[in-house]
Amino acid sequence: MNFTWYELRIVEFVQKLSVNPIIDKAFIYISYLGEAYLFIAVALSIFWLIDKKWAYQFVTAFLGSTIIVGGLKVAFKRLRPYQDSNIVRSIGTPATESYGELSYSMPSGHSSTASSISIGVLKKSKNKFVNFLMILNIILIPFSRIYLGQHYLTDVLAGIALGFLAVTLVYWLFSKTEKEEWIGFALVPLFVAGMAVILFLKIEKLYNKQLFQAAGAFIAFALGYWFEKKVIKFEPKDKRVGVQIFKFIFGIAVVVALQQGLKYLLPYAKVPQGESIPRRNLGFDAIRYFIIAGWATVGAPLFFKLLFRSGVQREPKVKKVYRERIKLPYQRA
Repeated sequence: MNFTWYELRIVEFVQKLSVNPIIDKAFIYISYLGEAYLFIAVALSIFWLIDKKWAYQFVTAFLGSTIIVGGLKVAFKRLRPYQDSNIVRSIGTPATESYGELSYSMPSGHSSTASSISIGVLKKSKNKFVNFLMILNIILIPFSRIYLGQHYLTDVLAGIALGFLAVTLVYWLFSKTEKEEWIGFALVPLFVAGMAVILFLKIEKLYNKQLFQAAGAFIAFALGYWFEKKVIKFEPKDKRVGVQIFKFIFGIAVVVALQQGLKYLLPYAKVPQGESIPRRNLGFDAIRYFIIAGWATVGAPLFFKLLFRSGVQREPKVKKVYRERIKLPYQRA
């Protein structure tokens, strides 16, 4: 009797709490917070409104953990609980890849996302209410994945650990230098080479959309952050509350438009249920998220700076002081 058998009993026990459709819906919506949407909202809020370096650390840690999770999923190829048991059911829509393939269980991407977001914010935030929400986030999202029948206990624990380790390592590394822009810049060739090898050598074991989305986003974010710091020099903080609200709403609206619109503009191949992901779809995923991250790091900061004159350092006006001319004794005669 293997360890998975015992873990299935845990999932079955948790699913006994499913006695009301309202509770099911609640956990489905909680689970959505473990997808990229919450990360995008938090990361861009930090980058556009608070602190660019913090945002860069936050994004690097998240994307790093996402790439590792994607690689481990295809390495372990562990089936999900509802696929391994006749008793466990998938509450809500089963976790699937965008192209019809069922995704794997180990480790939990939602738990890794919850962990990297929560730990990334907790390490910098001094707001007690925000910190409380982050602690709640790191508890409820992993639990929801077990409740919904999508993951085993070890899946969510592994995801939490990966998110924590990624944030801790990246934040420590960034604390050692004031030239953090070169860290990501130096990694760009590795990501480009990695995607090229996977695609051109047709390594189907590594065909995972999360890997390519994260790699494309990281490349654009690393290059964009370097360019923004050297050339644009956007200042995120602004005392005008209306300006900050506009920046967030408008910037996010463009992100959503790009994320959804590029799905239809780029010529993705249609894939029947169960077939492998085409190479060109993976390439288009990388391109799509490269464009989105490019807007976030270069397009939006430049637009906001030009529109609101954010970050423009004005020379302080020097008030001229007129001194009374005092005549010397020989001048009074």
